[in-house]
Amino acid sequence: MVLGGVEISSIATGYEVLDAIVKVAPVSTLSAESVCPGKFLIFFTGDVASVESSVAAGKEKAASFLVDYLLIPNLHSDVETFFQGGKGDIDVEAVGFIESYTAISAVRAADAACKVSEVRLVRMKLAHDIGGKSFFVISGSVEAVETAVVTAASVEREKGFLCREVVIPRPHPEILDYLG
Repeated sequence: MVLGGVEISSIATGYEVLDAIVKVAPVSTLSAESVCPGKFLIFFTGDVASVESSVAAGKEKAASFLVDYLLIPNLHSDVETFFQGGKGDIDVEAVGFIESYTAISAVRAADAACKVSEVRLVRMKLAHDIGGKSFFVISGSVEAVETAVVTAASVEREKGFLCREVVIPRPHPEILDYLG
């Protein structure tokens, strides 16, 4: 799956950006919605050229209201499953968390984490009801989770959107009830 995304700091501008995105190329909108705190978040898919054109149009239309954007030509299957409404299995050896200040950067970091080592994306929450922050949870072996968290944190730091990263080896069974 090719994934494009744009995060805008104005809801009204968000609708303008959505209009520009879908008019410029044949893409399918996965989601377009207002999120906390008064931002607008758009995700879409299509072929690489169409998504590239739509991301460019979205960035241009957003102008000074652009928070962040992404184009991932080969989205990891675990992140794709999230966009299709599914969720991953939890490996009890270790869990890792990445907390981000934007939704777009969380998706970008989750994709990088899943690609760098053998981890599973367990949960991802994008901006709703958490003040515009986003986070994701991965699980796997301690070594794989540590590698994935370091990579994801690096991706987040590069854009300046990292809030916090945490690895919990051998989490207590009670915590697992709250991750799924």
